[in-house]
Amino acid sequence: NFIKDDDDNRYIWNKCADGFSVTFITDMADGADQMIFGLYDSTLLDGLKVGAEFLLPGKVLNAAVKYGTDIDILSIALAFGYTSDFDDETNGFKYSVEVSTDDVIDNTNLYAKYEGGKDNNGKITVGAKISL
Repeated sequence: NFIKDDDDNRYIWNKCADGFSVTFITDMADGADQMIFGLYDSTLLDGLKVGAEFLLPGKVLNAAVKYGTDIDILSIALAFGYTSDFDDETNGFKYSVEVSTDDVIDNTNLYAKYEGGKDNNGKITVGAKISL
């Protein structure tokens, strides 16, 4: 499962192996089985990570893409995640844009981030991470 749902934001895990995977999960106590088909790639383009997973039963599709690059002293990251449940015909998406730099103040990362999604207008977060 490479899509991380943290504070209602979808991102691709950084610990995925490139390629195709199949996972089978069973709960022997109640006989509930689940099969997950996954595809992940971080080699198509430098800084780009894409992935998708399809869960059975339940027919749920999760997909995500993340791109990050450095331009001079700025780091820019764009992320988009999509989920669709084919059984109950619901779907959703989340996205974010973040600009950060650690070159302005020693030991400090300054950042501004916008996050939004299907069911919200989004929010802007501005902050600093100080390392001592």
